[in-house]
Amino acid sequence: MVRTLAIAQDDALIVSGSWDHTARVWDVATGTTVHVLTGHTEPIEVVAISPDGSLVATGGWDHTVRVWDLRTGRCVAGVTVNERVTGCAWVLERCALAATTPSATYLWSYLPPLE
Repeated sequence: MVRTLAIAQDDALIVSGSWDHTARVWDVATGTTVHVLTGHTEPIEVVAISPDGSLVATGGWDHTVRVWDLRTGRCVAGVTVNERVTGCAWVLERCALAATTPSATYLWSYLPPLE
């Protein structure tokens, strides 16, 4: 079941986050799946596409925020927080990423690779 959606500013891509622990990148013109983003171990609660359309952030019940390259579908960064992620938003043309949990708000200017 799809839990969340984000639409790129150029309307070319949609990213969905699901209860099956995956995010999917969809081509709007063809309706086909471009990438299936795997790595979360619990449902994805939120997705946010960067303003320039090059990255997408996903946050989930597994207490992680992951950043994916929309061109390749590869996870390029991530971080673990203290509880499930309930919100994500890009700040300042993708130079920073904000995320929320039920009890905290986080802001990163750089996200290290997730190990």
